[in-house]
Amino acid sequence: MEYREIAGELGRTRARVAGLKQVLRALEGGSTRVVVLAQDADGPIRARVRGRCEALGVPCVEGPAMRELGPACRLDVPTAVACLIHNP
Repeated sequence: MEYREIAGELGRTRARVAGLKQVLRALEGGSTRVVVLAQDADGPIRARVRGRCEALGVPCVEGPAMRELGPACRLDVPTAVACLIHNP
């Protein structure tokens, strides 16, 4: 799966979360479909998110820069990580 395939869904659906804490919580809760990681996210954040995704078998795709990922999620601020979740 590539970012282009899920980019539109990030902006259309309410079944998404953004931000490190919320994404990690969704991963641990088992509700995550796919994680999008900004290409310019800090190394420790990238390592932490990728590690949890690998451990839990959740796809993790490379996304755009943080300043583009935030607005793609309908946020007014940049974000390092976002995810699509199963319908709440």
